[in-house]
Amino acid sequence: MELAAEIHHTWCEIRNYGGNLFPEQLQIVIMEGGKRILGGGPESLSKFATSELKERHIEVRTDCFIKSVNKEGFTLNDGSLISADIKIWTAGIKAPDWLSKIGLSVNDLNQIKVNEQLQSLEDVNVMALGDCAFCPDTTGNPGKYLAATAQVSSSSDFAFRFPSSCPVTDPVPFLSSFRLHINKQNG
Repeated sequence: MELAAEIHHTWCEIRNYGGNLFPEQLQIVIMEGGKRILGGGPESLSKFATSELKERHIEVRTDCFIKSVNKEGFTLNDGSLISADIKIWTAGIKAPDWLSKIGLSVNDLNQIKVNEQLQSLEDVNVMALGDCAFCPDTTGNPGKYLAATAQVSSSSDFAFRFPSSCPVTDPVPFLSSFRLHINKQNG
């Protein structure tokens, strides 16, 4: 999703610098296997992102699975073909299967369940960060978890606190926000 927004933004910026490109020449289709995009985040965020993408003429298809890819485009499980000259297939956020076999608690996406300091629940000496971590939301939403997205990882409030047993003397603020950076200026 972020990549689609960035491609659209770049296409429009090239036009602003004299490129002979028009938004009508660009067709972007996001194919999501789940019922909504950003399924790990709040439904309101998903609705907002879908609306913003549609405003940019980026098509969002949900409950959509790719069966195969060839030089003509993407063939979906229902047999339909999405024709494309340039095809980009991004992988999503499921962590590798081997993470579920190392003795740590994981969610259904194989992300390691961690505490507020990003330590695994079973072993405080194992820390997980990014797409492989299932992080609790520490912004006053008990029982809620943050979506594993680039926005969480790159948030300006993102950092973690080392355990007291760690020889780090300067504590760092812990993860405290989730942001979606899709607006008129940013992809």
